Amino acid sequence: MNDLFEYNFLVLSILFWVPGILTLMIRADLRRLIFIMCLASIPFAFTEFLFYPNYWEPKFLWDLGNRIGFGIEDFLFVTGFASFGTTAYLVFTGKVLQSNAEWKGFGFGIKPFYLLLSLLVFCFFFVWVFFALQIQMIYGAPIILVFLSFLLSALRKDLAFPGIWGGFLTTLVYFLLCFVLELFYPKIFELAWHTEQFTGIFIGFLPLEEVVYAFASGQIATLVYPFCFDYSYVSRREILS
Repeated sequence: MNDLFEYNFLVLSILFWVPGILTLMIRADLRRLIFIMCLASIPFAFTEFLFYPNYWEPKFLWDLGNRIGFGIEDFLFVTGFASFGTTAYLVFTGKVLQSNAEWKGFGFGIKPFYLLLSLLVFCFFFVWVFFALQIQMIYGAPIILVFLSFLLSALRKDLAFPGIWGGFLTTLVYFLLCFVLELFYPKIFELAWHTEQFTGIFIGFLPLEEVVYAFASGQIATLVYPFCFDYSYVSRREILS
């Protein structure tokens, strides 16, 4: 057990799967959503080299962060984040997803899979642009995600409010999970995060960059699935009526 706790990123990644597992247990209707969005999140695991070791420097299993630029923890982290980031709004509000059978969408006839793939390509294209411009990705990633959220919300105005609330609720869950990590590793965000090279601002114990990243990621995570698959967020009362 002590050996396990040497790997702080692994512990954080495992913590990130706790809300997702609870959601899978209590909301069977969200299992398809979680499965699809976890698959869609996997490519982002390979972007760790854009953050490590400039932004943060956790300890990886088998030192994979230094050897290949990412580790097993990254796959657990992005899928765990996807599992609660895409469902936080639904779980906290008790709402469900309802198919828009008559709505043709804004995908120009593109099937959901290819529309989702197009959004991923959009993200990675601008990741490359920010990388080429030598802009720190901890700033670049939220800019890309917020811009994409704005675009999707403009095309689907009914998703704008859920997107914003999804961002806030995801940030709340993110904050609580990081608080648990802080209990395991006191001052971890001062020791493993190179905050002195960035804003140096903390919200409680958490660096401002982490809070902004959590909100931006939660906002886009709330929007992508209903946008690509033509769903709306509705209350159970609306369905019954």
